[in-house]
Amino acid sequence: MNSVPITGCRHDVLGQNLKAIGLLRALATCAEPEHRDSEAEGWWDLDRACFCVRSEKYPSEESLVKFFAQHYQPTPIFSPWNTGGGLDEKQEVIFKIDPRPRDDFLRVHGATLAAHGYIPEKHSWKNGKLTFTLKSGEFRLETPEEIEFRVEQTRGKRSKPRVVIQWAGSVLEAFSSFLRENLSRIEEAASVPKATKKKLEQAEFSGEEVCFTVKSLEAINALKLPAGIVREIRTKTSGEKATIAVLQKQMAGDDNIVKAIEAGRRRFLEFQAVDNAEQKRNVFESFRDELPDSGVLAMDAILTSR
Repeated sequence: MNSVPITGCRHDVLGQNLKAIGLLRALATCAEPEHRDSEAEGWWDLDRACFCVRSEKYPSEESLVKFFAQHYQPTPIFSPWNTGGGLDEKQEVIFKIDPRPRDDFLRVHGATLAAHGYIPEKHSWKNGKLTFTLKSGEFRLETPEEIEFRVEQTRGKRSKPRVVIQWAGSVLEAFSSFLRENLSRIEEAASVPKATKKKLEQAEFSGEEVCFTVKSLEAINALKLPAGIVREIRTKTSGEKATIAVLQKQMAGDDNIVKAIEAGRRRFLEFQAVDNAEQKRNVFESFRDELPDSGVLAMDAILTSR
């Protein structure tokens, strides 16, 4: 059977040497049983300075790529003892208008709106409003004080009646005023972009929500919110610090991966705070006990080498 040369795995470079062994381990163990090849073997070709893999199930470069793209399952262990392991994640705070009045209005009048052209899958709430072309007839709806409802004509030669549902001006103004009046406190607790700060200071902000990177979660939670405004805290999912958050979202159906990520997050600050060998050993053991079984095996291999 033909072998596949892996040119990124030289025998005389430690990291590449270990990567080659890891490749065989991945083929043999890191997938559902039906996609594993426990008989895969490999060796270093010193003449070509590369590692060669021979697998009955994955006999070509294309099939190896397919294995890692479709079947490979990462070992459920993440390194909270490293500051560069991706677990020192940034958090975001979202201040926004409480969506419940809007959601209640759409739920109560959903059937009536649908009869006049509203399609939930097509017409989404965006930038504080919902619009759709009026299909037939005229109608009016009673709205709560937080919501405005109107029918207007679109511009252009082919003008059509359009339904507009949006936040009342008083609601948008109350939200903007809250942010403007608490701007200094928000800046102490979070990073406020210059453009957003300028709009708030000049009373030009008119959005229904705003997102900031958290600097002090305690200070964010201490900020008292008036009625009609809510706060959400979430892990940042963009930028170089968001790798783990993105991974968790993409692999949300893998209980072992999710369990391992959450264990890493819980232990991250403890690892960064230890100042002697005994404390470190205790945190390592506690972290190990929280991992799924396959992660425990990898953890034992790591601790043995250390």
